Amino acid sequence: MPLILASGSLALESGGVLSSDQFAILRDLNIIALNSLGTQTSAVEPFEQLGPDFGQLFYSQTLSGIGPNLISSLVKAINVVIIYGVDTASTVSLGGPTGLGDTNMDSSGTITIQYDTSACAGRGSFVFDAASSPNKILNPPFIILAHELAHALHLVNGTINQNTPGAVAESLAIGIENQIRSEASAVYQKMTGQSANLAQRDPNNHGGGCNPPGGPSQNPNNLNCFIATAAYGSPYGHQVQALRHFRDAYLRETIIGNLFFERFHSEYYRYSPIVAWAMEESVELATTIRTVLVDPFFGFLRVLEWYCVNNERGDEFARYVNEVLYHANMCTDGQFPIEVIRALKRAKAVLGGCETVPRAGWPIRPPVVADPASVIDYLCRVITARTEDRRFSLWVLVEPLLLQWSAAGSCVRGASRQDVAAGYCQGIVSWLSLLPSLASFATLPATGLIHELSCLKQIIFRSEDSRHQLGQFLLQELSVDASYDVAQVLAQAGYL
Repeated sequence: MPLILASGSLALESGGVLSSDQFAILRDLNIIALNSLGTQTSAVEPFEQLGPDFGQLFYSQTLSGIGPNLISSLVKAINVVIIYGVDTASTVSLGGPTGLGDTNMDSSGTITIQYDTSACAGRGSFVFDAASSPNKILNPPFIILAHELAHALHLVNGTINQNTPGAVAESLAIGIENQIRSEASAVYQKMTGQSANLAQRDPNNHGGGCNPPGGPSQNPNNLNCFIATAAYGSPYGHQVQALRHFRDAYLRETIIGNLFFERFHSEYYRYSPIVAWAMEESVELATTIRTVLVDPFFGFLRVLEWYCVNNERGDEFARYVNEVLYHANMCTDGQFPIEVIRALKRAKAVLGGCETVPRAGWPIRPPVVADPASVIDYLCRVITARTEDRRFSLWVLVEPLLLQWSAAGSCVRGASRQDVAAGYCQGIVSWLSLLPSLASFATLPATGLIHELSCLKQIIFRSEDSRHQLGQFLLQELSVDASYDVAQVLAQAGYL
């Protein structure tokens, strides 16, 4: 009988599209399996015997190790094993000694696992080592799941039953947990960017909980810039660090910026690990994604930061745009930008709802030949299959890439630096006007709007030109329903 991934919030669709709960479970299973749950070795398909909220994991073991053996054994087990991932932000305790996971078997032999996929809603969780004065040690979600899977295996093979004393069952499970702590630490570091120091747990101390004092963040939703990490080979690369800096220094420092980030991240997290896994399996795919998507996106961020911080729009800005384009080798191949632009325009039409594509089943296979058009089409199909509301992905990823490649196309056609830069400026203006969270400003009272705009002025919109352009957009957006004089508020904040 199968290993089942359950959904607590969103049904697994007939095409095999994973819910956010199921994807969190799959993320943790993949670390336990030493990153061997790739697109060629596993799949999740609807399990109709239990209903639309359940997906069956198929897994073909390709690596030896405690973790891969554990998952393979449960996939092949006679018992049905159902895994529920739970966000403890809305749950007091899941049972078990730590309150972070629990495993039970009913009279029919069905085994149910519940565990915390959110690392105590991002606060971090801990257990204890075997020191004479016990220390609180890292206990990330995949380790919690590994511990509960060990209980399930012991129930399946008869090592324990429902009458086994809890202390005995816990010690046996910790034995397997400690082996996985050693075995999977390097994979954990590579996939998440977190410390690889997963210390051994005391088999005789079964306590634990949330909020380790001074402990590192273990929020799995903030761990990795998946596609960028796969493109550059490390979560510590300077490009990935620059992306995190942009997120933390700009987006997350204001109410609206943080709201925008959370909305985008909820979309991005649904599909980015799938693409990253495919990149791990194909050097050609990883190279094309880096060349066509990731490097140009970082170039766009550099130009955007200049635009927002500096007032200068003449020769200096033109030189800077030119430097960014040439640094990414985007002005050298006459045919290449045209091919990419066409593919991006089609992706924009699909994600914007102007064109439809057949709903893709699971898994979505990457292209055999990783040419730019096929890679962009692959990314578009993954986003379409994994998300319902694609506005933020369209605005954050596709629109900037289209702007960057359009500038490259102008460069290749021999346009002057000044003309390329002028087109870029117009593109940024148009792009800012389409910001999906502009309507969120309408929820703020006048004093709140002034405070938010003041923060944005200090953090990113430091140039008068960029503030006035944003001010014009807000004036149009807010004037209809606002109970205060929008023009006066924007002028007071320095945006008109």
